[in-house]
This record gives sequence, C-alpha cells and structure tokens, in this order.
Amino acid sequence: MKHVGLLLFLFIVAHVSYGQVGIISTVNYGVDVDDFGFTLGADIDLIDRVSISPYFTYFLLPSEFNEDLFITRKNNAYTFNADLKYDFVSKDKLTVYGLVGFSHAIRQLEADSRFASIGDRFVDFSQTGTNLGAGLEGGISDRTDLLLGFKYHFPFRQPEFFMGTKINL
Repeated sequence: MKHVGLLLFLFIVAHVSYGQVGIISTVNYGVDVDDFGFTLGADIDLIDRVSISPYFTYFLLPSEFNEDLFITRKNNAYTFNADLKYDFVSKDKLTVYGLVGFSHAIRQLEADSRFASIGDRFVDFSQTGTNLGAGLEGGISDRTDLLLGFKYHFPFRQPEFFMGTKINL
C-alpha cells in the first residue's frame, strides 16, 4: 500500500509542479512468467525530452491444482517501477524513446487444501533491480497517445512487451 501512495504522491507533485502529466494504462506480456499483466501509472515530463514514469504492473498468473495432494496453488506476480525516459526522435505525433529504470518485483505463492486450512502465503521471490528498454509513442488524438514497447526486466530476468494508451491531462 505504501507503493501505491508513493505513486499517487509523485503524480500530484508532478501535476502541480510541471503541468505535463499523462495517465498510462497498458497490457503487458512477460515471457518468463508466461502470462499477461496490466499496468497503471503516470508519465511526468521533467524537462525537454526527459520524463519519468512511475507505475504498477500486476500479472495474471493461473492457479494450479495438484490432484495427488488436493492442493490448489495460486500464483501472484507484480512489480513497482519508475522509469526515466529519453525521447531520441520526436516528429509530428510519433516519438521514439529509450528507458532505464528502477523495479521492485514480487512473486507469491498461496496454497489452499480441501482438507485443511493451510492458506499461508509464501513469498517465493522478491527482488529489486533495473529495467532497460525502448518504445514508440504515437498520437491518435490531441489528448491520447498509443504506446508500444519492449523492456528487459532484470528482477524477473525476462523480456516484457507492452501496448497501451496514455491520456494527457
């Protein structure tokens, strides 16, 4: 919950200080976790050609049922990120950017049995690391941009593809 509060704080400070803020919403595909996720965050212009994007991604991992042990395993994976973006090329409504950032990744396992209430949550993986990547941002209207990109997510050690929209406030 602290991370969500930090994202909200950064969003408010940036909006008051700089005025150039966008809301980001994307669908991600993580190769290592082999599933889709959803992202919600902000894009905050700092100076000409440089912006920061704090965001939260939640991956939709499937549950697994072990028939021998009568146990259902539920997997959760999510990340808290802050990427610094640099616009290499910006012509008309198309921008090509590179990104480098900070990431904190968490992957959890929760096991439930039909015969006993074990329901304990075990953190399998929690690590801090960096993101490296690139993307395209194209204007589809005055206030809405389409985002396409790729990044290597070092905590999960996986390539990640994303596509979504940014609404400029």
